[in-house]
Amino acid sequence: MIGRNFRTAPVQQILARADYATTRLISPVDGEDRLAAARALSEFPLSIIATTTVATALADWRAQTRSLVVAAGLVALVIGLTLSLIVRKLSRQHQNSERRLALEKERLDTAINNMTQGLLLYDSDARIVLCNQRYLEMYDLSPDVVKPGCHFRDLIAHRKETGSFPGNVDEFCATVLRNVAQKRATNSILETTDGRSIRS
Repeated sequence: MIGRNFRTAPVQQILARADYATTRLISPVDGEDRLAAARALSEFPLSIIATTTVATALADWRAQTRSLVVAAGLVALVIGLTLSLIVRKLSRQHQNSERRLALEKERLDTAINNMTQGLLLYDSDARIVLCNQRYLEMYDLSPDVVKPGCHFRDLIAHRKETGSFPGNVDEFCATVLRNVAQKRATNSILETTDGRSIRS
């Protein structure tokens, strides 16, 4: 490159306007993308130019960026695995809870349906919550009618239809619900059409 005139080179054009400059340019010497710092000496007709390639200048930054990306990927992987294990654990606990609940319900149903007494449980809205098989057998009732959600009055009306309740449906229901509201027991003996006496 000795003897070649670089008067029109980008750094020389900048130094024509100022004593020093820094710039990014495509080197006229080797054609690479470079960062350049130049200064024109005041007492000598010389310009000092120091350059480095952009790739070399950014090498440390790129290495750090790669390290950060790898570290972030590993952290994301660890978090993903941790969440996966937590979800699996919670899912397993939920399944175990459901199995235990189903088993307890099965045991409770077995115990209730093997009682010698009829059992009827209803909520504050006078709707059936629980009715065992023995109750249905005692009054010869249909399980399609007497089931959770059925109103107490509808139950007594069904008993009236099947002949296991000879009294007045509305009066009986009002008495029972009033006694329940007052926390008093309702002791009544009903004579069924087949000659049985049932205390309720």
